[in-house]
Amino acid sequence: MTISTSILFLLVFRTLFINDPQPAPARDIELVIDHAFGPEHLTLEKGYTVGNQVVTFTRLKYYVSNVTLRHADGTTWRDTEKYHLVEVDEETAAVATIKLKDVPLKKLAELKFSIGVDSVDNHSGDQEGVLNPDYGMFWMWETGYVFFKVEGYRASGEHDRGAFVYHVGRDNCFRTARLEIPGDVTAQASTLRVAADVSGIFKGLVGQQLRESKANASISVMGGPKALEAADNFVKIFSIAR
Repeated sequence: MTISTSILFLLVFRTLFINDPQPAPARDIELVIDHAFGPEHLTLEKGYTVGNQVVTFTRLKYYVSNVTLRHADGTTWRDTEKYHLVEVDEETAAVATIKLKDVPLKKLAELKFSIGVDSVDNHSGDQEGVLNPDYGMFWMWETGYVFFKVEGYRASGEHDRGAFVYHVGRDNCFRTARLEIPGDVTAQASTLRVAADVSGIFKGLVGQQLRESKANASISVMGGPKALEAADNFVKIFSIAR
């Protein structure tokens, strides 16, 4: 072996083995979403006051998609599980847990996720996993999936009671939340807690519709301007729990 060949061999060896960067250590994180109504833990079938109305939730169900974590060094991690279906109903607790696997052991700076199904998957017909129509979140291939469902009852007195039904979907209602993670969350943290204050759903025109509802009238939002505002309201209910 000539000297030049030996030098070339050493350079290749150094490049392939000695300088080969090792992946950062990783750990699994539990993304815990705790649903509340204002300062109270959310309990189904319990009454909560909104203006002149008392609202009672019977169902809360929605898609969390494209979960992404940004680290303090600017790098990002994206969940390989694209969609998660969060459901709070008569048989489930108001705390939902999403497992995030193999997150690099680095300090976190931001949590980003979307509410709904992106336009490609939204128009690909019925699918598998949590997008399976058996979960009751699929309308039809023309309109796609329901991004979130909020159902319950409203009442302003003994003789005034009606239902409220918010089934919101369509591409223009797809929303993304960006939540800054406080600096005191350590790189070793195995749990990231998110508060979801569902009282925020009843803001603006959506809340006005509730407050001004006629006696014994039910409220339904499935499309139009109120659906857009409901989507805006819904994505804002989330915050990093302190």
